[in-house]
This record gives sequence, structure tokens and C-alpha cells, in this order.
Amino acid sequence: MYDKNIELIRMRKNAIYILILSLVLFGCYQRPLHPMLQKAERLIQSRPDSALAILEHHTTRSFSDSADIAAYALLRTQADDKNYIDHTSDSLIKIAVSYYDRHGSKLQQAQAHYYWGRVFQDRGDDVHTAEQYINAIPLAQKSKNDALIYLIKGNLAYLYWHNEMFKEATSIYKELAERYRSLHDNTRLAAIYLNLGEIGLNSNRDFAETSSYLLEAISLAKASDTNIIKDSYSTLSYLCESHNRWQQAIYYAQKGINMASDHIDKARFNLVIGHVYIKLKRYNDAYLYLKNSLYSQNPTILYEAYRGLSSIMQKQGNIKQAMIYLNKSMAYSNRIIDINQQTATVKMIKSKLAEQQIKQYESKENSQKIIISFVLLVAIGSYIFYRRQKQTTLLKQLENEDELELRRKKFEVSDIYMKFHQNNISLSNQDFALLMHNINNTYPKFTKRLRDVLPTIREEELHLCCLEKIGLSPKEMEKVLPLSKSGIHMARERLAKKILGTEAKAKDLHEFIIGL
Repeated sequence: MYDKNIELIRMRKNAIYILILSLVLFGCYQRPLHPMLQKAERLIQSRPDSALAILEHHTTRSFSDSADIAAYALLRTQADDKNYIDHTSDSLIKIAVSYYDRHGSKLQQAQAHYYWGRVFQDRGDDVHTAEQYINAIPLAQKSKNDALIYLIKGNLAYLYWHNEMFKEATSIYKELAERYRSLHDNTRLAAIYLNLGEIGLNSNRDFAETSSYLLEAISLAKASDTNIIKDSYSTLSYLCESHNRWQQAIYYAQKGINMASDHIDKARFNLVIGHVYIKLKRYNDAYLYLKNSLYSQNPTILYEAYRGLSSIMQKQGNIKQAMIYLNKSMAYSNRIIDINQQTATVKMIKSKLAEQQIKQYESKENSQKIIISFVLLVAIGSYIFYRRQKQTTLLKQLENEDELELRRKKFEVSDIYMKFHQNNISLSNQDFALLMHNINNTYPKFTKRLRDVLPTIREEELHLCCLEKIGLSPKEMEKVLPLSKSGIHMARERLAKKILGTEAKAKDLHEFIIGL
């Protein structure tokens, strides 16, 4: 009887092992893709236009198998991207991401997340672009596909650079430079050196280091890419101008002009020479070069050119014409895109996802090895962790709300608070300093947040915001500030527009300050 039980247990174990092995083998089996998709896949790298031509005749409805649908979604997004067609929706690539996250290889997962990032990038969403690139890099590294790894890193470096995360961008570009140097790929290496030079210019790096990158880019690109050479001359001329090296700035700008194909292409170089001649007080020469820079279609160049022309007219006593040029410059200033607001968010995503999201994929890989037992443990652990986190978060929120309420009540019965609400008492700068100190204690970093939103905010405007924060009406402010009622109204309107945009009103400012 005992031997029979032992044999029965052994048979059950063998049956379980066979079942698990069958599931693993079945999960590893992949049915070949639709022949049309296989053809598009073969062409996607070498002839993306031909791949797109094939894919354009089909939609997701052309396929019944989920693997084919996912492959089509990825290939079509990839083909559009390689043919420089802007992505307007992420509905297609999300099909590929959803499928490959569950059933795909690391390479397929990396590609899906990278191209999801490209969709976000075309739509101007830097935050989600960074999120997808950071997701894709470790997956590409596990797939050991070097071409994809460095493609993603190059795009991530560009994203960091244009969000003024110069340190992070420089680190990646230097890694890419080592790779392309080892591959003797001078064209790509020249482009990397140009990017490092432009970062050096924008971040006020050492002149010698920055100029060496740009000169190396020119040397490497001589036989391959005239655009890199022109862009390097342009950056060199700006760099020399910013370091008061006037003759060098003119020299490199003239080099660029000699290579430029038309007036539009010459505009950026004419702008530099015009600025240099203003500083050398050669106003007639400056005027001619700045007028030539108006051929540009770049809002930043046009803004700078009109500002320079306005300055020349003012120095020559032609105030009327100076105002005309100044007004034209202001019209272009509104078209210059400011992307600084997302820098902090992208930094947060970089650190958070590098720690959390990568772990998510690693745990997913481990779960495939341990199968049922690991899934159960993770589910139970996640549930307990979630419950505890939720309880902890709620307790912290209650504690923070109680603490904030106590600070607020204490502040509202303080001497300085009462003093500002007694309208007949004269107030000094020391009183305003004490008020700001108490407001910052009650509402942490209140004035710092205002300066983060509006770095150019003046002391008088900070005073106005503090009075808004403690609930003084415009009529009461009139007795505290050296302004009339209409003056206070105008000051609040101006400040609202500075902080919240040209359409903002005084009441919008009040709501913003109260909520800050």
C-alpha cells in the first residue's frame, strides 16, 4: 500500500512537469507572420519607402490573428517614422505595445516602446516621450541589439538637451561618440560633436572645449555632410560672439555665408555679423547685415534681428523707426517656444522610471520562469503592499492637512497678520519682510514657487501677491500700498498676464495665489 502511494505521487509529479514543459514549449512556438508582413519586415531597414507602400494597402482589419495585427501596428508606425511622416495618434502603436508586453521578445518590446515614444515626441509630449525611451533602453540592452540601443539613446539625449538637461545629454552623447569612433562612422561622429558643441554654447561651457568639438565636427564632415559643416560654422560664430571674440565670429560667419545656398540659409550668419558690428559701433554695416537676416523664417532669428535694428535706430536718434522695429520683434517673441517648464518633470521621470519601471519588466521576466507560484506570491505581496501604502498615504494626508490647518489658524491670529488687516497703520519694508517670512512658514516655499513661475518678479509684485494670499481686497490694498485703486487694478492685471498668460484677469491671479 505504501509503495503504491509513493508511485502515485511520483506519477502526479511527472504529469505536472510534463504539463509545465508543454505550456512552456507551446508558449515559445510562434506561428510565422503573414507573408505580406514578412516582406515589409525585410524591407523596413533598407527600403522603408517600399515597406510603407506595401503596408498602406492594409489596416488592422486585414488580419485575424492577434500576432499579425500587432506586427502590422509596429511595422506601420516604424515605416511612417522612417519616411518622416509625423505621428498624430498613438492608437495604432498601443496595439503593438499591449501585445508584445505580454507575448513578445525583448526586441519587440523595446521596439514597441521606442516607437510609442516617437509618437509622443511628434506630438510635443516630452514627458511621455522620456517615459517610453527609458522603458525601451533596458529591453533593447537585453535583446543585445546595439543599433536599436544607440538609436534610442540618441533620441533620449536629444530630448534631454532640448529640455536643458545638459549634463544628462552630454553623458549620452559622449557614449555615442565612443561607439561611432570605434565603428569609424565619421558622419555620425561629426553630428555628435556638433551636438556637443551646441550644448556647450547653450550651457556656457569652456570656450576651448566647445570650440574643439565644433572644429572636429567640421574636420570629420568635410567629405560627407555640408549641413553639419554649416551648422558648425553657425554655432562657432555664435560662440565667438558670446565670448567677445569679434574677428573670429565674423570669420566663421563669413565661412557659413560662402557655403549657404540662398538668402534664407545665409540669414543666421548675417545676424551674427550684424550683432558684432553693433558692438563695434559700425552701425551702417550692422544695419545692412541685419536687414539681410530678415530673409529667415526662424522666429528667434527674426526676433533678434528686429531687436538689433531697433537698437541701431535708437542709437541714431530715429525713435519712431526704433519703435516700429521693436514692435515687430515683440510679434515674433510670442512665437518662440519655451520648453523649460517640463525639465523638472522629465528629471523626475528619468529617476523614477529607471528605478521602478525597469523592475516591473524584470519581475515579469522572472515570473515566466517560476510561473504559477511566483505570480501568486507577487499578487499577494502587491495586494498587502498596496493596502499598506494606501493606509500610510491616507494617514500622511490627514496629518499634513491637520498640520497645515493649525499653521494657518496660528498665522491668522499673529501680530503681523492683524497689523496688515488694520488699515490705518503705516507699514514698512520690514513689515513686508516679516509678512513674507510668516507666509512661507505657513505655506511652505510660497515666494520660491512664485519666483519659479516668474523668475523676473519684482519685490513690489511679491508684496502684492502676499496681500492677495492674506485675503486683502483691492480697496484694503489701496491703504497698504502706495497705489490708487485703479493703479492696484492695473498692477494685478499686469501680474496676472505675466504669470498666467495674456488672456488672464485679476480674478484669475487671485485664484492662482490662493491655490498656491
